[in-house]
Amino acid sequence: MKKILFTFFIFTCLYSQTGIITSKGFQGGGLWVKVNRPFTESLDGFYDLKLEYYSNIGLEFFFGKHQVDNIEPWNFLGLSYHLKLKKIGVQFQYAKNRYDDYDFFDDGIYFEESSITFYKTGKLNPFFTISNINKHGYDYNQLNRQNYISIGGLGRVTRFMTFSCSLNLPIDDLIYINNGYIQASIGFIGLEEIYGKYLP
Repeated sequence: MKKILFTFFIFTCLYSQTGIITSKGFQGGGLWVKVNRPFTESLDGFYDLKLEYYSNIGLEFFFGKHQVDNIEPWNFLGLSYHLKLKKIGVQFQYAKNRYDDYDFFDDGIYFEESSITFYKTGKLNPFFTISNINKHGYDYNQLNRQNYISIGGLGRVTRFMTFSCSLNLPIDDLIYINNGYIQASIGFIGLEEIYGKYLP
């Protein structure tokens, strides 16, 4: 069961969303709820909750919890940096994910994820993410390193509410969609300019 849980969970932290939707020069905080649905009916869906803070210098901090029914939750903590150009943005991210505890500086069952995301800046934000997963403390026969892609987009529904949808697949098996899943999330974001003026 831990193998199935891990396979699903690796997709939940592939990218931070608040920094993607936030304009250059603004800071913002976001609360995101995600629903993850696999393409095969034999596998369970799962949910996660994430809190994010994006600073006006491009640094983004996030933490959260991932839950599958009858399984102890995963906890995650991460940092990313956004380089925003005129029409595109690039995000570099690192996250550490712990199984059933919050001791991010201790050994045990955990995995590290690093990724790079390319996205369009503006009201609609399509993105493309490449990520690498490095696992530690697993006692089952599975690769210690895996690579994934995520393709999707974010769009503002109202001033404070944003919707996201993406398709996630392992790079080694891109043509077999049953190894992937579709993910939808809704976020509530508050944005503020450096001098305290709210984003219109």
